[in-house]
Amino acid sequence: MSPLFPNRSSPVGSVARTLYDIAQGFDSPLDTEPRLRRALKLLRRIVPYHQCALLEAAAGESRLVVEPNSREEREALNPVLARFLTVLTDDAKRGDEALETKRRALDARADKVARTEQRFKTERDSLTSLREELRAREATVKEREAKADKAEADVVRKRKELARIREGLRRLR
Repeated sequence: MSPLFPNRSSPVGSVARTLYDIAQGFDSPLDTEPRLRRALKLLRRIVPYHQCALLEAAAGESRLVVEPNSREEREALNPVLARFLTVLTDDAKRGDEALETKRRALDARADKVARTEQRFKTERDSLTSLREELRAREATVKEREAKADKAEADVVRKRKELARIREGLRRLR
């Protein structure tokens, strides 16, 4: 392990070295409290403090490490840090609830958008079908108009032919 107060000629190197030393201190799960105390002492190199406390809370149990170690300070800090932890975790839960509410709202919007898209697709398909039917009817109308024009031309031709025949009969009489 390195000494607690290394050469501070390079601030970046000093911070990196301090973080390295703190990390090296946690290489073993044995004797955790002395290791935590050493980490807090090392932390003082980069975060000046008069007093530092670490509250470890897991599964309903908590452990408090205070540096410098003082029973009175530990007893005073324990309820404050426990309350702080409660506030943080309650805020996290409220944040989770808010996120869940927003997620549900987004899901509802997404469902509405999907239903709207489906309705638009159905309407588009219906319009496409109507356009095809209209084109077919227009083609039928054009065919009928062409037949009507042909029939009209036949009638005009036959009237002219009939008029010639009548004229020929009149001449013969």
